Amino acid sequence: MSWAEIGTAAVGVIGGAMFGGKGSGSSQTEQKTVDPRFAKYIYGDGSDGNNGILGNASDWYNANKS
Repeated sequence: MSWAEIGTAAVGVIGGAMFGGKGSGSSQTEQKTVDPRFAKYIYGDGSDGNNGILGNASDWYNANKS
């Protein structure tokens, strides 16, 4: 094996270690969600005019743009 071949093999191994190999093709995803107990207070649920914190902030902003 020549030094060029050794260098090429070493680059491939180092690159695979640094950036991850192709693997088996499987992947995992992670989803972050708000605790459902607080969702209606943050986003509102539409009942009884409940707009939640974000809806109330939007209403306040629209009323006080100046």
